[in-house]
Amino acid sequence: MLLKSLELQGFKTFPDKTKLTFHDGITAVVGPNGSGKSNISDSIRWVLGEQSVRTLRCTKMEDVIFNGTPGRKPLGFAEVTLEIDNCGRELPYEADTVAITRRYYRSGDSEYLINNASVRLKDINELFMDTGLGRDGYSIIGQGKIDSIVSAHSEDRREIFEEAAGISRFRYRKEDAEHRLAQAEDNLLRLHDILSELESRVGPLKEQAEKAKKYLFLADQKKELEIGLWLATLDQSGCILREQEGKILIAKNQYDASEQEIQKLESTIEQTFQQSNSLAAQADQIRSRCASMEEEAAHRDGDVSVLQNDIRHNDEAIVRIKHEIEQNSLSGVDLEQEIARKKQMVQEKKDCIAEKDSAFSECSSQMAQLRGGMDETAGKIDDFTQKITELTAQATEAKVAEMTAASTISEIELRLSAIRRNLSEKAQLKEQTEKDISEYKNRLEEADQKIQILSNTVNGYQMRLDARTRRREAAKQESDTLRLDLQEQLRRAKLLEDLEHNLEGFTSSVKAVMRESGRGALEGIHGPISRLIRVPE
Repeated sequence: MLLKSLELQGFKTFPDKTKLTFHDGITAVVGPNGSGKSNISDSIRWVLGEQSVRTLRCTKMEDVIFNGTPGRKPLGFAEVTLEIDNCGRELPYEADTVAITRRYYRSGDSEYLINNASVRLKDINELFMDTGLGRDGYSIIGQGKIDSIVSAHSEDRREIFEEAAGISRFRYRKEDAEHRLAQAEDNLLRLHDILSELESRVGPLKEQAEKAKKYLFLADQKKELEIGLWLATLDQSGCILREQEGKILIAKNQYDASEQEIQKLESTIEQTFQQSNSLAAQADQIRSRCASMEEEAAHRDGDVSVLQNDIRHNDEAIVRIKHEIEQNSLSGVDLEQEIARKKQMVQEKKDCIAEKDSAFSECSSQMAQLRGGMDETAGKIDDFTQKITELTAQATEAKVAEMTAASTISEIELRLSAIRRNLSEKAQLKEQTEKDISEYKNRLEEADQKIQILSNTVNGYQMRLDARTRRREAAKQESDTLRLDLQEQLRRAKLLEDLEHNLEGFTSSVKAVMRESGRGALEGIHGPISRLIRVPE
């Protein structure tokens, strides 16, 4: 197992990608102060999983990223890749070359990779366990570590020897097993406490469960009763609706019959009105004729009175003449002629009187006829007036009946509109009830499905919880194992540092020469031969 190469990018003083290839024969890295020699060893520690910023000579983990210079911007991440030859399968990994990569970002996120495959820090620690190459292995010994190893306590020095002997893994497993047993005892104690607490709650929970079952049973009964009540209400509403529809049909038929009667009465009133108008016109014509005839009779009466006056004057004249004849005893032709003439005049007057009498009699007869016609016309007018009165009464009754029918129709229409509104409300209530029933069914199905889904989800979460609990226990076990390995590695590193610092195994003369060389009293001393050469195991 040989170190093949080290690739750095953004780590401390290596902003650019820098690859160090370790060929056969390289025993040391030489350079002036500040050239980054210690950063190379820090990068190896860091890529192997070192978490202590003090060991990496930093104040915080972010300091391992290149912070920039006045002429160059800082980088956002640091990456180190360590490539190891594994042809001998010293590392438990099926590959001839194993490349360990660690990448850290300024956001605090970090990545670990083995041959470009993402892994955990635990996997890297397990990979180098008992190989001496891990972050706590004795293959990397810094300045002052040998002295700390030599001056360490026997227990710490024992850890270093155990790491070198390869038995630290078993000790770690033993301590981990003991720790898990202690945890199991603690868990059992907690379980007993929880069990005793839960046993005291079983009684109340049982009563609550009985109450919950009773509530569910009563809730189902209530739901069935509500559905039955709704169905009964719907049936009753349907019966009332059908009854109201029958009443509406009867009222509609009555309304149609009343409307036909009203139409017949209106036509009869119209005919009677036309007849009354025609009779009134005839009565007006007869009245005008009677007035003309009365006027003509008045003229005839005037003529008769004039003729009567003439007759009376003639009679008076005759009487006077006779008296004169008697008084004067006139004689002669003149008198006879005068008498004849007077007689002729009397005869003419008598003829005229006869003509006037005949005309008067004719006028009287005509007046009688006219009076008879007027009486007949007046009777007809009275008949027509009586008929008009009767028709008017019938029309009034018809109007009253029409108004009654109209009020009845309006009342029926109001009742019909109320029934329709009630019907609409019942239909809406029925539709809403059907919707509620379907919605409740859908909600019930959704609730069942949701219960099933939630049950499956709960089972899935329980399985995931069990799996995560197992993983947590495994991680805890691994963490405890790693913690023990870490303690073991620290003890081993301290032991090795103490040994290295105290030059354990060297003679006192070599130790004295190395101490003088460390103080600068001797020059040209590079170190013991065991530190300068490498030989096969």
